[in-house]
Amino acid sequence: MGRKASGQDKVDRITRRRSNGDAYVYERVTRYDSTKGYYVTVSSTLVGKLKPGSTDKYDLDQTRPKKRPSEVKAAKTETQIEATRKHVGMIDIVKKISEILY
Repeated sequence: MGRKASGQDKVDRITRRRSNGDAYVYERVTRYDSTKGYYVTVSSTLVGKLKPGSTDKYDLDQTRPKKRPSEVKAAKTETQIEATRKHVGMIDIVKKISEILY
């Protein structure tokens, strides 16, 4: 029979590889859930990006901080373009072609 869960959070570093070959290191906090019978991720934060050719989880390049949702929303409103649609019917297109040809 296994030992009882301590109820404390477990912190570990994991490496996730992208399809382009980059590897990012995340710090993951997990907690044992006795009803499910396994560890559940509580939170996960990006620590950095592995340097090319390195395998050590502590030899990292720093990444830029993630934008806050308020900054993203402000950037979208600043660059919003006002545009209108002009529907052109098939008859208008045929008239224009006939003017060019004849």
